[in-house]
Amino acid sequence: FEQYFGIRHYSFRRDNCHFIILDSEIPGQEGTIRGEQWQWLMDDLEQASDAQFIFVAIHRPLFPVGPHISSSMDVDIPLRDRLHALLARHQVNAVFSGHEHLYHHSRRDNIDYFITGGGGARLHAQPWEGGFHHYLLVTVEEGSYTVQVCPIDGT
Repeated sequence: FEQYFGIRHYSFRRDNCHFIILDSEIPGQEGTIRGEQWQWLMDDLEQASDAQFIFVAIHRPLFPVGPHISSSMDVDIPLRDRLHALLARHQVNAVFSGHEHLYHHSRRDNIDYFITGGGGARLHAQPWEGGFHHYLLVTVEEGSYTVQVCPIDGT
């Protein structure tokens, strides 16, 4: 994979937004951020301190709510909590994840956590529990951002 596409964690800047892509799928380390990637993340967050908004994308949610409890970023709760504390310390605005085929939003320590795994696969919840096909539309305007949940059925 890496020989064709490069390293699987990276960041980029667009205007006043800093985007961080993390790899929660390293073989043998699934559901954790550690080693070289952890050090890179700490350095990257330091360099992003002048960004107005910091957004993180990671496949496995830090705080799962559905069938992947104990097989997401919570496979090692102390490491997960250390990651959350690092993101909070650097004032990350939002973390977007998938893995669970549903929609869920929570807020912890001023970080918005979105599970947005309803892109088309078999759903993991009933509609009233977030089990509906959807995508998120994130809009950034001067001084604020909004996240709109858009059901794929058009409602």
